[in-house]
Amino acid sequence: MAFREMLYIGLFLIGWAFLAAVFAFADLEISRSLADPRSGWAYFFEAFGEHPALLILFAGTNFLCRTARTYSPTVRFAVTAISGAAAILTGCVIAYLTAHRWMNIELTFLSSLMILLIAGLAMAAVQLLLHRIPQQKLLEHRKAVWITLALIIGELLLVHTLKLSWGRIRFRDLLPDYSNFMAWYAPQGAEGHRSFPSGHAANGWVPLSLMFFVPLHRKFWRTAALTVALGWGFLTAYSRIVIGAHYASDVLFGSCLTLSLFYILYRRSFSPLKHDKPA
Repeated sequence: MAFREMLYIGLFLIGWAFLAAVFAFADLEISRSLADPRSGWAYFFEAFGEHPALLILFAGTNFLCRTARTYSPTVRFAVTAISGAAAILTGCVIAYLTAHRWMNIELTFLSSLMILLIAGLAMAAVQLLLHRIPQQKLLEHRKAVWITLALIIGELLLVHTLKLSWGRIRFRDLLPDYSNFMAWYAPQGAEGHRSFPSGHAANGWVPLSLMFFVPLHRKFWRTAALTVALGWGFLTAYSRIVIGAHYASDVLFGSCLTLSLFYILYRRSFSPLKHDKPA
């Protein structure tokens, strides 16, 4: 590992530790200063901030379902069944979150059937599109897809395991006198509250996985992908404080968990498409 890379890692960890220490004392005041439940742009990110990660997961599982035929029969069956079920489930989650968060539609039996139908039709449409792409072209991206799915599944497991065990109450659910506020370093156990860490913030940084797919020599597209991913990640994370759903420490840890996992996966694979350099 080069000295410069070690320096960047050290600065990242020092920055994370410094902000965690600051937010341990400033969390409540930051939220009191920034929170605005009527903010339209923050509400938009509450509704759609996690959608890019879910759409990437939906596309990735559809991809595996389409390319499963290249495996042995046993592996092919397992990959097709698991990825197909995951694609349908992810499609349902996307449709449900859109209906619930943006349109305030509560889940009923009829709406559940509608969501399942929409997810099935969306999967069929994606499969038709993938069938138009040569199999060999798709296989060039299979490693990137597996790494991307590892990123999403890894951050989801980490974040939701911590959420369930930490039991931190959200800022917007505090009592008027803030007497039930708890600092991030004081886990309360499984009490039903799920403020720490922020799932929106963690999922907001998943678009960084686009870097797995853009060849190294495509500098313009790599810069564009990185800019979009960083912008979406920051706005999603910041919006959680503004809307009153999370504290600064919640979004710090949610963000850093995904960023750390992204770096580990990217470092181990470097660039999945590095063979695609021009001759």
